[in-house]
Amino acid sequence: MLRLIAASVLAAPFALAFALPASAASFNCHKAKTDTEKTICGKAMLNVLDQRMDTTYRKLLKIVGNSGQRDSIRGDQLYWLNLRDACGADAPCLRDTLQARIVELNGYIKAAKSGT
Repeated sequence: MLRLIAASVLAAPFALAFALPASAASFNCHKAKTDTEKTICGKAMLNVLDQRMDTTYRKLLKIVGNSGQRDSIRGDQLYWLNLRDACGADAPCLRDTLQARIVELNGYIKAAKSGT
């Protein structure tokens, strides 16, 4: 019985590693090429933040619809992606950049909802 428990405890980290999704919300991890993408795919926390950022970004696009703001938001996102990619494989930099973008996008959502 103890051997079974020990084996389960030892196998848990490996099971978690394989349980991570193949895709972060904003890109397919199987096609990750850059150090940034590989780091996001390899770190569960970064993967979750990337998914949250993408969900928030898509929510903002849905709120603004096809208004003139849409092109501006997309341009801003492309600019931000360059900032994110400048982090390379630096996980703390990626974490901070993703968290800051989520806050920024939520601010845009709040402003769009209030009409300002």
